[in-house]
Amino acid sequence: MRSRRHNLIALFFGGLLLSGGAFAATEYRVVDATGAETAFVRPPKRVIPLQPSLAELVIRIGSKPEEVVGVTAYTDFPASLKGKPSVGSYVKPSLEAIVALKPDLVLAGRDGTPAAF
Repeated sequence: MRSRRHNLIALFFGGLLLSGGAFAATEYRVVDATGAETAFVRPPKRVIPLQPSLAELVIRIGSKPEEVVGVTAYTDFPASLKGKPSVGSYVKPSLEAIVALKPDLVLAGRDGTPAAF
């Protein structure tokens, strides 16, 4: 599973800050909901949130709408994300659609997103 998840980080989103200030250090490490650790050497600039609620959180914590390169079906808020390419629903995301958008970071929640994903 590790080899397939180099761009997929399943986050519970409890307190993760993606704002520029959080990346002042040379390397920033996060631990996902499965316990796996990932290091970033720069802030992610191509983000795909796999739930509508995560899309809203990404914008609320300071990401620009142009940094969100794809969303799931039914993502309609904030309005700045309407019209973004769809990667399927949060219960059945399309791995092919996600990979085609070349994200730096894919955010998934514990609820809804299939565990095998």
